[in-house]
Amino acid sequence: MVKDKIFHCSSALIPVDFICITNSKNILKRANILLFFILDQFAFLEFKVDEFIKYMDYMWVTAEDNIITLGINEEGLEGFDEVERASLPEENTEVTTDDVCGELETDQGPFNLYSPIDGMVIEINEAVIQNPQIIIDDPLGDGWLFRIEANNSEQIEELPDRLKQIDEEFE
Repeated sequence: MVKDKIFHCSSALIPVDFICITNSKNILKRANILLFFILDQFAFLEFKVDEFIKYMDYMWVTAEDNIITLGINEEGLEGFDEVERASLPEENTEVTTDDVCGELETDQGPFNLYSPIDGMVIEINEAVIQNPQIIIDDPLGDGWLFRIEANNSEQIEELPDRLKQIDEEFE
């Protein structure tokens, strides 16, 4: 199974992004070695690895423990030059699977945001509310939208398969 991995290093001086799509641990290992070499040479760089799961063809989801983070992927932003406003669910709000829980106002009109799981919104990205252009500028990084804590861990375990099925139906 091919998985998308993003390897991200950033600093105030040198932003560097590596994207590696692989189904081979060997390639992934080489990418890690390369990044550790870079980190060894530039100790001020940050390193993180996230697995992005596509949701409804235009959103991305990452899962860690019982918490998911959502954002808009680059495909979802095609055709938009500007995000004028981000209306995100409030923290401590219950959301329901596949229900609208927010909206982006774009230069092409409103853009609905959905929750892929049942749960509680535990954090919203205040930066995108203050400056929605971040969503366009860095959709897979600083442009994340909100985080949800799942009502049960089974939803997180089943998430990749369920979202793949939704994505196939969406096409």
